Amino acid sequence: MSFRTGRSVVFVTGGGWSWISRAVGKGLVFVLAATVPAILIYAEHSFRETLLAMREAKKTVVSVPSDSVHPEILSSLVGSLVHIASTDVQPQLITDHDFGVEFPGAVKVARSTEYCQWQEHFTDDTTTSTDSNGEENESTVRRYYYTKGWSSVRIPSVFFDQPVAHHNPQHDPFPSTSCVTDFAKFGASFRVLSEVLANASPLRTKMSYSKAQLQDFATSPAATYGGERGWTGSGGSAFRFIGSGYFLSRYESSAAEELFKLAGRVVEGSLDVQIGDFLSFCTAGDIRVSFQAVTVPPARGATVIGKLMNEKGDIGLFSTSRNYKIGLFSLDASTPVAEILRREIRNSGWYLFGARAAVFLWAIILSFAYTSRFDRSCFQDPGRLQQDRVRFVLRALGGFATTVGVSSVVVRGTVSAGFGGLGALTAGILGMALADPRGWDATLRMLGFGGLFTAASAAASSIKKTK
Repeated sequence: MSFRTGRSVVFVTGGGWSWISRAVGKGLVFVLAATVPAILIYAEHSFRETLLAMREAKKTVVSVPSDSVHPEILSSLVGSLVHIASTDVQPQLITDHDFGVEFPGAVKVARSTEYCQWQEHFTDDTTTSTDSNGEENESTVRRYYYTKGWSSVRIPSVFFDQPVAHHNPQHDPFPSTSCVTDFAKFGASFRVLSEVLANASPLRTKMSYSKAQLQDFATSPAATYGGERGWTGSGGSAFRFIGSGYFLSRYESSAAEELFKLAGRVVEGSLDVQIGDFLSFCTAGDIRVSFQAVTVPPARGATVIGKLMNEKGDIGLFSTSRNYKIGLFSLDASTPVAEILRREIRNSGWYLFGARAAVFLWAIILSFAYTSRFDRSCFQDPGRLQQDRVRFVLRALGGFATTVGVSSVVVRGTVSAGFGGLGALTAGILGMALADPRGWDATLRMLGFGGLFTAASAAASSIKKTK
């Protein structure tokens, strides 16, 4: 990654503008404060739906042999959730026509395009002063710096502070895309449809290609690509395979573009030469492409759990009683049904764990913000420093526990949330209230609010059940 230092710019705000900037800042804080709990509620809901669906699947799934099945048995299973394992899996061939590369045995292929791009960053140093009229003025020194490296998206540089010196060409001849095979023959009697194969994982980067594959690539549109030449005559070169799974196109700038950039850099004051200019491993505008695929191992085969759609043996998505779609594909014929279902629950559980970790960091940030804004006495008196630290920790842990408890009650209802959800809610309320310097009066008020919330949730849950 290359690094360049930009210039520093001074912004001075005051009078009518200062309250606007503060209002915008508070609005952004409010959006952040509301977004993180919403993500947690979604993760709780997703985990609960996955858990219930996998439990239902475990009770209803029927294991069927992958070899020839009697037509009457096949007809009786239409519409059922079935489990089939086979070492004889034959996906329909996937070909990337832009690069002329075929992927035998793959059920899903993703083409990942990366762009060498500049990224702009900045740091702000703000000081506040009072003028002769008693109005507060804020002076901000913004220091820009730039890094260059591979990015999965194109970054417009027109809005950079120094857009000419850090110009990002925007050509994109072969963007990222993905493809799922239409079907895969499964044993002698079945066909797995693309709606199920789309859930196959994991995608693994293809690191090497055979001589025959590279010969096919040599005559592909990518290998004969001549670049999107604009009015300056600049553009990308033809792609070539450089190893480690990458196909690379170098950006070629014309003399006209170099002259234009030189004039622009004079105007914006960016003619300085820095060490990062000599340590670059790619040029802005370079493009590299790699492929990832889910390939069925010939010896290990695969396992599928899905709905038997018809008597022809097509396997599609199964809808549970809660309308959860099940279509699972595992790259090993020996994987038991219970393990596949547990894996789905575990993956959803990791997502929930990540959401709760984000809430924990969010609670720490809010606790610090509250301490800095509303509890200015905190950390000021050396004699009570230990007590202030305890209050800060109680606020953070209390906010985390309360948010987790509330999300559990909202998603599962008061009864289903059980001891864990209600316990977290109660502990969180107590923690935040004890951290409040107003003491037990605040504690009682918070507990009263928690009781009202719990009662309202219980009433809503019972009304929903009666309907």
